Amino acid sequence: MCACGYRAAKPVCRCFRRPVEYTAGRSYVQTSGKQTGSLPTSSTRLTVPISRRGDVCLRRLVFVFSPDEWHLRDGRVGMSEFGQHRTFKYRAMNGTEPLPYFRYHPAPLATGAVAASEKICACCNQARGYIYVGPVYSVNDLHDALCPWCIADGSAASKLDASFADSYPLARAGVPADVIEEVNLRTPGYVSWQQEWWLSHCGDACEFHGDVSIQDVESASDSTKQAWLLEYKQDEAAWKWVTEGYQPGGDSALYKFVCRHCRQVLFAWDLC
Repeated sequence: MCACGYRAAKPVCRCFRRPVEYTAGRSYVQTSGKQTGSLPTSSTRLTVPISRRGDVCLRRLVFVFSPDEWHLRDGRVGMSEFGQHRTFKYRAMNGTEPLPYFRYHPAPLATGAVAASEKICACCNQARGYIYVGPVYSVNDLHDALCPWCIADGSAASKLDASFADSYPLARAGVPADVIEEVNLRTPGYVSWQQEWWLSHCGDACEFHGDVSIQDVESASDSTKQAWLLEYKQDEAAWKWVTEGYQPGGDSALYKFVCRHCRQVLFAWDLC
């Protein structure tokens, strides 16, 4: 839940790192993932952010409770009843720690490759608040089963023999082997109709930025168009067919890549 949802509470920094007591109220009670205008009811499941003194990142708690009033102070979950503090059992989640940075897929939440989830990672056996929902190549069934941290540090690849992209496009382009390994084994992949095709430029793999938007198509530079024509051996008529009436996620799909060095925008293409 974003900080603006808590602005009616006592003063707190936007990352919730300052210890503050919260009292349940209309403006900042979150129930079953949605904001509610009333106090929680009996046996309500809540996921709420809390702060802990000295922590460098936000923690989440998932708990079930049935008090009429509750508050959070220095990481404790409890209720106030006749002036007494009663503590409830809770399960700490690390899901709100900062996501690892992927230099070839810098915004995996925005692209949909990573999603908020309470699932336990099949590699580290932790529920860390996020799960990878993209393609996985493995003899094991790892669909929606790996956390971003185990992808980033190579644990998923080394322990579970998982990979996340086809290495052929980058190898064909002459990209260095260490870059191919990083994209293939330590970078979230992306879902396409047939087979993902990771683009390269300036001798390096490009950043993946998700589906091409309508605005991206309308503002595409001549160099972007020419690179697409060359990559897919198409002509102007094909470009017109692909771009006219284009819709993200459609049967004729375009994926946006950006060169890490010159910032050239490139489009990958796939058909249903």
